[in-house]
Amino acid sequence: MPLLRLTRTSVEKLACAGRQEEYFDTKLTGFGVRVNRNSKSYFAQGKISYPDGSRRKFNETIGRVGIMAFDDAWDAAKGILEDAAKGISPADRRREAQVAAAEDEARRITLRQVYYLYIATRKKMKESTKKGYLESLERNVPEWFDRPIREVTGKMIVQKHAELGARAPGQADSLMRIIRALFNYVIDSEEEDSVPIVSRNPVRKLTVLDAWYRLGRRTTYIHPEDLPAWFAAVLELDEFSRNYILLVLFSGARRTEAAALKVGDADFVRNVCVFRETKTGKVLEVPVARYVMERIKAMLPARGPTLKATDFVFPSLGRRKSKSGHIEDLRAQYKKVIERSGVQFTPHDLRRSFESYAEILRVPVFTKKRLCNHALPKDVTEGYIQFPLEDLRNVVEEVADYILTSAGQNKKAGRGKKR
Repeated sequence: MPLLRLTRTSVEKLACAGRQEEYFDTKLTGFGVRVNRNSKSYFAQGKISYPDGSRRKFNETIGRVGIMAFDDAWDAAKGILEDAAKGISPADRRREAQVAAAEDEARRITLRQVYYLYIATRKKMKESTKKGYLESLERNVPEWFDRPIREVTGKMIVQKHAELGARAPGQADSLMRIIRALFNYVIDSEEEDSVPIVSRNPVRKLTVLDAWYRLGRRTTYIHPEDLPAWFAAVLELDEFSRNYILLVLFSGARRTEAAALKVGDADFVRNVCVFRETKTGKVLEVPVARYVMERIKAMLPARGPTLKATDFVFPSLGRRKSKSGHIEDLRAQYKKVIERSGVQFTPHDLRRSFESYAEILRVPVFTKKRLCNHALPKDVTEGYIQFPLEDLRNVVEEVADYILTSAGQNKKAGRGKKR
């Protein structure tokens, strides 16, 4: 174990020999240079002294000569040796550095990263909902999306909410509910002994300031007196778009449920549709007015002999096909109907219209819930309420008669038995 006053010059003069040799500094005990056949490396060697009186040897390589400056190596060795006297090993320092790096990385996690982590944990969330969240964030807060989430403050939340709410209060509340969920996810995911990424949810400031718009549920629908103009405008659309809109209106199905209908789930003998992609997760089998089923049946042969039962009744067409494979965006067609008829409506108004017409006809509330796939009240056991398909068919055809009569259409849906 040769002793040598180690300096930059003395280290440079050490020649690489055939066998390994270690030279220890005469000034800083434990600091040395290891000379091999092809290289020289700085190291620190000694014993860790623990509070219980025990000791453990260590030999820590610091860096290669020629790559690491001598003064830097000497300072690093001094720090290691001082730590050893306090019972802190180089491995302890590495673990500390790893933890610090992980915490720093966590503090830099962006709103976008949190979004993808969040949806990955939501196994029951529909793809359309995930897509809607992403579109809302990218459209309304693009300047926040790729910055650390911890930099989003309560003041920013209040300002953005007010800015968006000036033109679209419903969208403002919806956006902030999404951001609130992402912050809650971060807070709930943190380990108890870790440094928190965010200390509190900044969206809470909207509650403190009572700034939520809290819009009531929409009650708009297509009024019976508007049906003649509206219906005439719908019939001017292409067959594909027209039949999709009519299916939603005459069945009361959600637009996503109707869009995901497959050929094999449309029974043109019994005039029944099976909606599988439902909000409640329960498969819904319901009769659909003969007026609509006949129209859908008539348009399918044009798809050719290769049409399969697993194909969508309303596939996504054109250059920009949807990821789902079925129709998703009919905004252009809705706009045409509004412009031609002068009747303002939203896609969801079609579903509300069906329910409103059923209400006018005094259809029992539980029957309406069954047809539209609403959840029954918690105090009602669903198994005790049975809905024979034929009874539901009578209701559906009665609503269809009401729509067609109000719209001034000559072709009537088959009337069911009066309730």
